[in-house]
Amino acid sequence: VWLGFACTFVARPLGAFVLGWIGDRWGRSVSVNISIIGMLLGTVGQGCLPTQNCGMTWLANLGLIILVILRFIQGLCAAGEIATISTYLTEVSSKSIISRGTALVYITAAVGFLC
Repeated sequence: VWLGFACTFVARPLGAFVLGWIGDRWGRSVSVNISIIGMLLGTVGQGCLPTQNCGMTWLANLGLIILVILRFIQGLCAAGEIATISTYLTEVSSKSIISRGTALVYITAAVGFLC
């Protein structure tokens, strides 16, 4: 259980770096789309994993390994999503709402991580 949380927090700085580089290279929309698809695959994949109640211990152990991999993918995409969206808002917002828009991204991200 703790390994799932640990790998998510280790993956966040790496995700911000990788998806930031992709955003600089190929555009912010590509980076955001990769991030959203990664979050989707990680979340749906966790819901489809086998549990200890499946009756086969090797399958349950495989499920734990896949869980850690999916949590790592979620960590990569969560950090990249927040960094990319805040940069995108900074680039396209008008000067009158730029601070509010950027602050709102981090406020909603903090509330989402707490809930």
